[in-house]
Amino acid sequence: MKIFLSFLFLLVTMNARATCQFRPEIKKVISLSGPMTVLLQEMGLIEQHVVKGISVFSPVSAKTYKGKLYPGGVFLAPSTLEEFSFGLVFFDESRDLKKILKSNKNINAVEIKTRHLLPMDVVDHSMVILKSYVSGCDIELKLVKKRAIGIQRDLLQRVPDGMNVIFFLGEIRGSRLPELVVVNDGIVKLLLQEKKINTYPSELSYINWSPKIMSSMPSKTLLIGLVDSGMKGVKKVETSSNKTNLFYPGSLVPGLTQLEAFHFWLKSL
Repeated sequence: MKIFLSFLFLLVTMNARATCQFRPEIKKVISLSGPMTVLLQEMGLIEQHVVKGISVFSPVSAKTYKGKLYPGGVFLAPSTLEEFSFGLVFFDESRDLKKILKSNKNINAVEIKTRHLLPMDVVDHSMVILKSYVSGCDIELKLVKKRAIGIQRDLLQRVPDGMNVIFFLGEIRGSRLPELVVVNDGIVKLLLQEKKINTYPSELSYINWSPKIMSSMPSKTLLIGLVDSGMKGVKKVETSSNKTNLFYPGSLVPGLTQLEAFHFWLKSL
């Protein structure tokens, strides 16, 4: 009996030690970063009491997260900065926001730099940063990485070789196209590098499209409007002729959810 109880105690102790959680010294976490918030959700950390707030633009279901929502960006009121005091604050790359957060010496502001990174690089970058602040999360991190790799692999296999497609930042409304085209950024950059698609000719990440260049594209070029449905959680593909709108939470967030969004679209073809 004593041997059994000792063994049971050992199992309980091992399970307790293996629990994925923030390190004990971290008492408050706020994530204004899309990729980091997604990672926290995937690992089950977002529901822990230490996570006090996330950005209102996060692709997280309201059913999943019941905590406080912050506007993010440079629209943080002085009272909000006080709420961040003595907390760990993740934020996406922004010179202005960095200056604001760093002005409060009591805030541990951590910048998540994803500009020009491919989706898997974003996942890896977010993980490397998070590892410094958590314990017992090795299994969860490996599972997220494995899922992201699987989605990307299947996604690339589903893209018809030589697809002519242009991705727009926002919803296509009738004959009216959004002003910006996505070219060398995130998953579109990946598809270009893998020579899976032909798209709007530009070296820039985003560019205002030109009627002259648009008219020179092949007649059967697909026009895709990317709409991030955020916390609303809408997932749908609406197609009319050669125009499609892809609604998906996190479709414009670099990394995992953007992979999910494009995978969702490709499965509808």
